[in-house]
Amino acid sequence: MTPEFWAIIAVGVALATLTLNGQRRLHARLDRLEDRLDRQTNELGERLGRVEVGVAEVRERVAYVEGLLEGLRDALRDVLVGKGTTEPPRPRRAGG
Repeated sequence: MTPEFWAIIAVGVALATLTLNGQRRLHARLDRLEDRLDRQTNELGERLGRVEVGVAEVRERVAYVEGLLEGLRDALRDVLVGKGTTEPPRPRRAGG
């Protein structure tokens, strides 16, 4: 076998080694990236859960205030109708 043959084999082995090493490093980087993305996704899921709880609390509070306002409106209507008026006065718009 000629020296050229061994040189070609050596170059092939060197290229295969470099390629496999690069693939291994790339795979390790992708694994780290995947782990980081998993952590961030879990953190975002937890934050979204807290936001949903907060929105539910606000919804309950708004419903409570709406109930109070409806009760106040009904009470005012009863007082005004008791005085002989048929309709409560319409609210005035600000600035107009």
